[in-house]
Amino acid sequence: MEKKGNLSDLPFIIVFLFALVIVGYLSYIVVSSFADANITAGSLGNTTVVNQTLAAGVTFFGGTLDSLIFWAAIMLGLALVVSAYFIKTHPVFLFGGGIFVVIFTLIIGSGFSDIMAGITGSSALDSVRGNFAISNALFTNLPLILLFLAGLAMIALYAKGVLGGNS
Repeated sequence: MEKKGNLSDLPFIIVFLFALVIVGYLSYIVVSSFADANITAGSLGNTTVVNQTLAAGVTFFGGTLDSLIFWAAIMLGLALVVSAYFIKTHPVFLFGGGIFVVIFTLIIGSGFSDIMAGITGSSALDSVRGNFAISNALFTNLPLILLFLAGLAMIALYAKGVLGGNS
């Protein structure tokens, strides 16, 4: 597998995380609606143990998805920076293009951040917003996080000749 990380991978990471968050929100809505309907109707048995188990399962499911999104963001960013070190580049030729990619990525990131703020700001997702605190913080600060990742990737791409890497 010869694929190495580059600055142009940042928009793909944004789209993947956005899709992961939307699927997580929808999954949480489905699971919590199922649990609420079963608790109300008593179709699984109207006992305290069943009701507590369903409520605990919904809380656990939301926390697990939120942690999954957080760790996916960290691992994808780390993979980008580490694999960017192994690309053979020279700073003279690619620095200007890298700046344009970073600007494009920040524009896309701020757009996705605004879209997520609009989605989570709706009254239909009030119950979801509280269970996905890490994901909401991630997308609220997405342009700053992307700027930090792009800076690390640019350092990994262009400073390795000085540090004794593959130049």
